[in-house]
Amino acid sequence: GGGAADSGPSSGQAGGVVSVNAGHTNQREPTASAAETRGSNWANAAAARRASPITRPIQVVVRREQLDVLPALDVGARRAVDPTVVSFQQPTDKVLDELAAVLQQHIKDWGSAGQGMYWRPTLVLQVAPGADRHAARLNDLLADSGVDIRLQQVASRPKEGSADARR
Repeated sequence: GGGAADSGPSSGQAGGVVSVNAGHTNQREPTASAAETRGSNWANAAAARRASPITRPIQVVVRREQLDVLPALDVGARRAVDPTVVSFQQPTDKVLDELAAVLQQHIKDWGSAGQGMYWRPTLVLQVAPGADRHAARLNDLLADSGVDIRLQQVASRPKEGSADARR
C-alpha cells in the first residue's frame, strides 16, 4: 500500500493535536477528519468488513499535553496499571498513529468478538480543565475512523466556600 508512514511531519501541522493559538477568539474552526486522507475506518480496519459491530468502551483522559489511555479494568489484577500516554508534542499524524496502535492493542487483547462480528471501540473522553479544544479536535479527527467517541459528563466540583463544599 504506498504512503510515507515514516516520512516525519508531512502534515504541516507541527505541534500535534494541540494547537493553542494565544490571542485568537474562542471560535473554533472544525478540524477535517483524518479519514479524508487516511480513508474510512483507518483506526479500525475490521470496521470495513461486512460484520456486526460489538462496542466496548476505552476510557481516555484528554489533558493539555497528552492523552492518557486507561487500561481495561482487570478484575483479577490487584495492582494499579499505568495509562498509555500519547504526547501531543509531536506532529498530528504521529499522535494519530500512536493512538491507533494503542487502540489496536486493546482490540487484540479483547480476543475474538465472535463469528460475523468485530470490536468497535468507543473512546469515553474525560476532559481535564483547559483541554476542551483538544477533545473537540480529537473528535473531529476521529470521525469515520472506525472508532466512536463519547464525552463523559463529569459533575463539576462545588467551589470552595459554597454551601455544597461545606457539607
